[in-house]
Amino acid sequence: MDAHVLVDHDNVPAQFTKVGLAGLAMRVVSLLDGLIKDLGDLHFRLYGGWYDASGGLTRVGTRIAQEIGRDFPITKLNQSHQIRRVACEIASALIDSPQDLLPFTFRKRPGIRSRLSRVRPPNCIDQTKCSIDAVVAWSRGVCPESGCTVTPENVFGFYEQKLVDTMLCCDVDLTGEICTKWNERESTWRKHGSCPSRGTSQSKS
Repeated sequence: MDAHVLVDHDNVPAQFTKVGLAGLAMRVVSLLDGLIKDLGDLHFRLYGGWYDASGGLTRVGTRIAQEIGRDFPITKLNQSHQIRRVACEIASALIDSPQDLLPFTFRKRPGIRSRLSRVRPPNCIDQTKCSIDAVVAWSRGVCPESGCTVTPENVFGFYEQKLVDTMLCCDVDLTGEICTKWNERESTWRKHGSCPSRGTSQSKS
């Protein structure tokens, strides 16, 4: 049985990303081998803000693409002593519509993303000159200088991912449907059981 592993890359904890994509993939394979009998090939899809306004890869997207090209596919024997292939790709389109690329998933917006709260640190070297209040004021939409009409949108900007959660939801729904249809063609115990990949290999990671 083959499976998809859908990964929200920016939300993977640092202790897992620091081992590299190949190391992360092998950890997931080891976990799934203990949960799913006769697990075959695995297809990792990485979701994130990979493309900028020009349609080209971002700096991070380029690094990820290079790492994938260097380290994948991985081949090794599975529990049934059959050759297993572990592939990895950047999620550039939906699984059921691979020809329709979705660009501009990494966008810059003016302003400050969120309102900030504050805590005055006791070890501040000079409370009278501390810039905390100014930063909080900017985050709440006003210049800290009284009477100034400059807004955060005039001077600040931030980057955000777009379409990532939507793509993940669509692909989770699709892979779950694929799994259900696959089970219907298998033996009775699989037909009456829950999809072995839901919540594991075919869910958001």
